[in-house]
Amino acid sequence: MKKKLVFFLLFSFLLLIANSAFSMGEAPTEPSKKPAEINKSIDVTPKAIEKKEITVYITKTGSKYHRYGCRYLSRTCIPITLKKAREYGYTPCSVCW
Repeated sequence: MKKKLVFFLLFSFLLLIANSAFSMGEAPTEPSKKPAEINKSIDVTPKAIEKKEITVYITKTGSKYHRYGCRYLSRTCIPITLKKAREYGYTPCSVCW
């Protein structure tokens, strides 16, 4: 009986150590695509623009429209449809478009 208890405790201890060592060595998983890559996969052909309203972002002082997550987009971004942004004379950002 005593041997079984010692064996059980030893085995449990080894499992605990192995599990903690395994979890410490795991690298965090990264998303398969970065936000900019996800946004660039959006269809922005004229037919797609007519079918659905694509949201872009502008700033109070800028003349460019951006995708969400663009490094040149300020904190005070204003959502607007792509169609409206073009109507108002905004042009695409060279970084995110």
